[in-house]
Amino acid sequence: MLYQSGVAALQAKRLVDAEQLFRKVLQLNGGHADAYHMLGIVQKHQGDRNNAERMIRQALALREDPYFLANLGDLLRETSRHAPAMDAYQRALHLKPDFVQMQYNLALLHHLGNELSAAETAYRRVLMMQPDHVFTFYNLAKLLKDSARLTQAEQAYLRALAIDPLHDYAYNNLANIYQASGRNDAAELALKTALALTPANADALFNLGNLLRESQHIEEAKRAYRRAISAKQDYADAHNNLGNLLKEDDDLVEAEAAYRRVLALNPDSPEALNNLGNVLSTKENGTEAEASLRRALDLRDDFPDARYNLATLLLAQGRLREAWPYHEARYHPRARKAIPIPNLPFPQWRGEPLTGKSLMIFTEQGFGDFIQFVRYAPLLKQRGVSRLALFCSSSLQSLLETVHGVDTVVTDMKEIGTHDFWVLPLSLPLYFDTSLETIPNTLPYIFTLKEREIAWREKLPNGRPCVGLVWKGNATHENDQMRSLPSLHTLVPLLEIAGINFISLQKGQGESEVENIQSAYPILPLGSLIGNFADTAAIINQLDLVICVDTAVAHLAGALGKPCWVLLPKMHTDWRWLTGRSDSPWYPGIMQLFRQRKVNDWSDVVSEVTAAFVQWRDTLPRLSVNAPSAKPAYPQQS
Repeated sequence: MLYQSGVAALQAKRLVDAEQLFRKVLQLNGGHADAYHMLGIVQKHQGDRNNAERMIRQALALREDPYFLANLGDLLRETSRHAPAMDAYQRALHLKPDFVQMQYNLALLHHLGNELSAAETAYRRVLMMQPDHVFTFYNLAKLLKDSARLTQAEQAYLRALAIDPLHDYAYNNLANIYQASGRNDAAELALKTALALTPANADALFNLGNLLRESQHIEEAKRAYRRAISAKQDYADAHNNLGNLLKEDDDLVEAEAAYRRVLALNPDSPEALNNLGNVLSTKENGTEAEASLRRALDLRDDFPDARYNLATLLLAQGRLREAWPYHEARYHPRARKAIPIPNLPFPQWRGEPLTGKSLMIFTEQGFGDFIQFVRYAPLLKQRGVSRLALFCSSSLQSLLETVHGVDTVVTDMKEIGTHDFWVLPLSLPLYFDTSLETIPNTLPYIFTLKEREIAWREKLPNGRPCVGLVWKGNATHENDQMRSLPSLHTLVPLLEIAGINFISLQKGQGESEVENIQSAYPILPLGSLIGNFADTAAIINQLDLVICVDTAVAHLAGALGKPCWVLLPKMHTDWRWLTGRSDSPWYPGIMQLFRQRKVNDWSDVVSEVTAAFVQWRDTLPRLSVNAPSAKPAYPQQS
């Protein structure tokens, strides 16, 4: 009677009463195995795991019982003693082979130990015993998904939902499978079903945010992340992903706050430290940005995004020698925006001796990068390279063939041939140990083709200075919204200055804008006639000045040694223009930089350029652009 009263008290969660009753049973009968077992269960509920285990083992000493073993196994599993827990479960199954819960617990233990094959076998045994065991289908589906067996995982989740249509987490995980297989509409429906069942399901809200972000529904994604955070305040991944979206929208204050919340939850998160460092760098808080990025690398040295972000920060500060080794992370396969590298049958050059060796410089990133860093070609020859080849876009071929030291320029992968090494252009400064003081900056280092210059001379106006204009870059560039001008109309104060022939070098995006302004201002559109960069070079070499935004044309003018004024955005300014300078050590004496003072506001820049332009114009001799003048000798091509 006392024992039954104790069981009733335990079922009613009157733990103190239950404990007293079971102890009275044991005072009367010290060999009562069930009382020891139940006392152990009470003590487990009270949080006294040590005494709970001792009581259950006492019960087992009196009688080998599958239920005693089951509860002992649970205690051992909960305290991460997996091997003895496994033994307890197996002993329970030996005594009671149809013990479904034990078979399920055994499967969970294998799963926890990452023994996936054994776990799958155990789950399937559960289903043989009880075909509608919903949690087995659910956990088996997770195992199959983690093993990349997505079709089988999908079927297991669908079986779970057929048994229990209200299982919100099954819908959530099924959505992950749909998304992984590109069925985003089905994924969104599954997530919204999960949220209809449980509106505060933080994981479903987080996954919905990820899905909406992938489909570029940015504002909806932000709302989903914020709802996930509302449901689970310490959801670090949701704070981080929200921060990423805010950063992409250049909402740097809120992005910084989001990353700091992540770090308050997890101070040793390399991802959050990297993201915070990136935001602080964009906000021009260089000291704290560097500290954050270096802390990320202290925690995870092989973190390519943090290494690359640190590189760009150091490069912008002019700390080139420190930066170049980190800059190699740009092509690391795990980098978030890794640049592609070639799959060639000869090795990448990493600074080995080059005497008598053949080397290929393989294109990377934009046209301007190759133009800027091909300056190292003569230095490579000085190191003993026997044959120097370039692989690039066909639009650069004729131009780069004029560079001293270049033996051949290839534009077709089938024609690359065999070389001793290949190298990326932006890796060359590393292996030449380039600092601000040692930049190879002899100008010009790219030349024009005489016959093209003659052909273009006929198209250029006579009688007054000619100034080339480029107001937009490549629309696919990730920072184009910041670096390009809204339209050619932005430059109207400049165009109103008398006595100048303006030449549009704009090609592609923005090229047609000349038509809307040409009747009011003297601007000659040449973009549609330009075939490649050799044409652009032939034009620039006959101009008095180039004014442009941050595009390949700026580097081309610099490489030709022609005066060039570059209009730079305040936010996401490219590292190569350094911080706070109005000149460029890459193009000394001929390049002048005009920087925005406020984000997305070009008015101050245009005013400054216009004032400087009037002064520049007034110092020029009144000579026709086509008048005879001394030209540099054209190099003989090998």
